[in-house]
Amino acid sequence: MEAMGNPLDMRWREQAACADIDVNLFFPPPGQEGRSQARLAIKLCDSCPVKADCLAYALTFDHRSLPGIWGGTTEHQRFKMFRDGVVEKPTRPYRRITTTNLRGNPT
Repeated sequence: MEAMGNPLDMRWREQAACADIDVNLFFPPPGQEGRSQARLAIKLCDSCPVKADCLAYALTFDHRSLPGIWGGTTEHQRFKMFRDGVVEKPTRPYRRITTTNLRGNPT
């Protein structure tokens, strides 16, 4: 699966499997309940036609800046991708994104 282009072009979200799902599903709480919730979110991502675009978008942020499940990955999985050199660390300055400012077009 390959991303469609500029990851900051958010039009891909219109085609996302989660477009009509409560965004809170993708921001699981800590603990066992959170792990179960994360598995549900990732399962939804697995069938998403824009999963690669979503992950490409998430990887433009430091893993601490963008919490939650993006492109079928957790914050920890994205941290490992950066740490292991699978992807380059983003040049975007650190800024914690919240569910409140995700409703618009975060920068």
